[in-house]
Amino acid sequence: MECREKLALLHEELELERVKAAWLQTLLELKEAEGESLPSPPATYGEAVNVLFLSKPWVPALFCQAYLEMRERDPRALNTFKAFVERYPHHPLADDALYYMAQEALRLGDQKKALALLGKLVESYPHGDRVSQAKLKIGLILVGEGRIKEGEIEIEEVLEGSPYTLGTQEAEALLKREGR
Repeated sequence: MECREKLALLHEELELERVKAAWLQTLLELKEAEGESLPSPPATYGEAVNVLFLSKPWVPALFCQAYLEMRERDPRALNTFKAFVERYPHHPLADDALYYMAQEALRLGDQKKALALLGKLVESYPHGDRVSQAKLKIGLILVGEGRIKEGEIEIEEVLEGSPYTLGTQEAEALLKREGR
């Protein structure tokens, strides 16, 4: 993958995190307006918890721990994210946890595990906000393995979504370069 493509994917991921943070902040404000009291993450994470939206009370401490482990390139992040998904399968960040698990598997060189995790994300959270990114990443992995047709199918499925779906622009650019 070219440097520009990697940069574009990183930019897309950051933008998604910003959108998700704004959406979840709105959700938090609605819950608070309804009189619900939500717990805060433990103070033991200190300033590091302020990464993106981790200081928000609706983000469970287990997700904060996994995210910080991932940022520190700690291999325990995979198991911590797994524990989060098992404990909170219906949490708005469950699809993110699977996506980050796949990212970690890729970082550790396990493409087979990454494909399985991304497939699970698409299957378990078909309406999740990480689906287009997961399908794009599946397509890129398949193309990288030489499974061009399968990869193109995954990338084209990203394009079938809304034109505002994150990952669509990257999928279009990839297919244009391939002359499709």
